[in-house]
Amino acid sequence: MIDVEAARKQWIKERPEYVAFAELVTKRLKQVLQPGGFWFEVSARAKEVDSLVKKLLKKSHHSYETLPDKAGARVIVRFRSDIESALKLIRASMVFDKEDPKDPGIDRVGYQSVHLDGVSLPDSAEEIVRFPRDKFWVELQVRTLAQHLWSEMSHDTIYKNDETVSALPPDIRRRVNLMVGQIEVADREFEEAWNALSENMQRFLAHLRRPTRPKI
Repeated sequence: MIDVEAARKQWIKERPEYVAFAELVTKRLKQVLQPGGFWFEVSARAKEVDSLVKKLLKKSHHSYETLPDKAGARVIVRFRSDIESALKLIRASMVFDKEDPKDPGIDRVGYQSVHLDGVSLPDSAEEIVRFPRDKFWVELQVRTLAQHLWSEMSHDTIYKNDETVSALPPDIRRRVNLMVGQIEVADREFEEAWNALSENMQRFLAHLRRPTRPKI
């Protein structure tokens, strides 16, 4: 049985260090992703006290020490192809336990994101002494702007709460699923449009670089 009150007091005491760790992770991820040449946005935070207590009550198989996400981080990119580009840079610069792609499959729509569990500093980092891997890690989510919109508007408010889902009328649940499909279509179409625009721009620039014949 978890002593939730003891865990709450312990978290109030330790949370400032995790806040500092989240700030460091944000800074490091920005440095890691900068050479990629694509647009990105990074954020990281330590759990609020009430959120941590709620998580311990919900996931009773965890103790305070084993709770997997005392701190969380997020990388948002513009296009789906940028996800793998971001992951390559992160894999080369950070240490993590597991890569977990969240994908509903080819015949369903739903939450999409890539989760990296247990992301921590490499041994080469100067701050590893202050933030050792056996204590300080984050759960990192990597996703597109459209996937983030779906997560914020639907997943975090509806699908993470089983009671909410079961209480929804079938028609509303259907409408939510249809909306998810529309967001994914938009996600794919924006990338296709950008690729087409880039190709046209490259052809235009190539045309400008062609040597012109002198007028006689």
